[in-house]
Amino acid sequence: MRNRIILYIIFTACTLMLLLQSCKDMDSVYEQYVVPGGKTYPGKANDLIAYSGHNRVKLMWMKGSDPSITQAKVFWNYYADSLVFDVDADADSISCVIDSLEENNYSFMVRHYNKNGDVSITSEVLGTAYGANYSSGLRNRAVSSLALNQQGGKVIKWGEADITNGIVGMELQYTDSLNNDRCDFFNWDEASSIISAASNFQYRTLYVPDSLCIDTFYTDFEENLVKAEILKENWIVSEFSNQHNSSATNRVTNIIDGNLATRWHTHLTESSYPHYVTIDMGRVWNLSAVTVARANNNENGCETFQIMVSTDNESWADAGTFEFDRFKNGVVSYELEGEPAARYFKFIGLSGPFNYMVMGELGAYGN
Repeated sequence: MRNRIILYIIFTACTLMLLLQSCKDMDSVYEQYVVPGGKTYPGKANDLIAYSGHNRVKLMWMKGSDPSITQAKVFWNYYADSLVFDVDADADSISCVIDSLEENNYSFMVRHYNKNGDVSITSEVLGTAYGANYSSGLRNRAVSSLALNQQGGKVIKWGEADITNGIVGMELQYTDSLNNDRCDFFNWDEASSIISAASNFQYRTLYVPDSLCIDTFYTDFEENLVKAEILKENWIVSEFSNQHNSSATNRVTNIIDGNLATRWHTHLTESSYPHYVTIDMGRVWNLSAVTVARANNNENGCETFQIMVSTDNESWADAGTFEFDRFKNGVVSYELEGEPAARYFKFIGLSGPFNYMVMGELGAYGN
């Protein structure tokens, strides 16, 4: 029994020593904030957030309920730089913008002060300033194709969007059909956009590097150099020389169906050069070029052709005579001098290896 009492006394003493040592260790954590005589410490900055920017960072935090806070101070660059400002006693939140920062990642420390100069516990947050290095990697989104619909609108098909660098959209400047200057914004996730531009347009691309960034970065404005293809949505064949038969395989309307695998085949035995087809585009355009293609893998096309243009299908003007490679697949573009006004254009096959002619597709570019 006596041994049990002795063991109990020893165990209790050890426990008390451990507790005293723990309290001492805990006190040492807060020792720097404890001053004999009851010094008061202001409340610290709560919920501190750093918003990135263009050579700047915005900090925002909750002031808390301490009414004694009169001033805040922000430190960065390992306390080498600082910003101090007064705090509104009635404010719920506090914010400041640190300008003229070099492009880098920063650690910001925030402290509160009261009128006696007492300082709070430090709050810390990481923030990023973006600059020339980030901007140098930004590219204007490519225009992969440009087309004109029947209403005169330009249909822009966009290339791949640079989501890695934070693309948010494209901004286009142009003059519309009513001669008004326009500036339109289109979201980055649009695969295509339509503008009512009467002439060419210039555009730039907008980027925001992260979700907390307060600034938008812009590429330089760039003039669009992609030619506008006239959509064939309302094109019709108004006249033609002949076709081999009325079957779908050989009919003349295949020349404007958008498919290089189909063909217009003139009559096999009862036709001879010149062969022609007249296309009604539905409205007047200024034609900058026509496109011609053979039917895929078919060598029986023409070797020379002529383009005639008209606004009324009565008075015609010569737009040029051209050579055509009947051994090569694919669409070939032929520039028209002076961009003549035309609602109708006539393709005339002038010569070829046989009396008949086989062609694949016609198209046009313009404004």
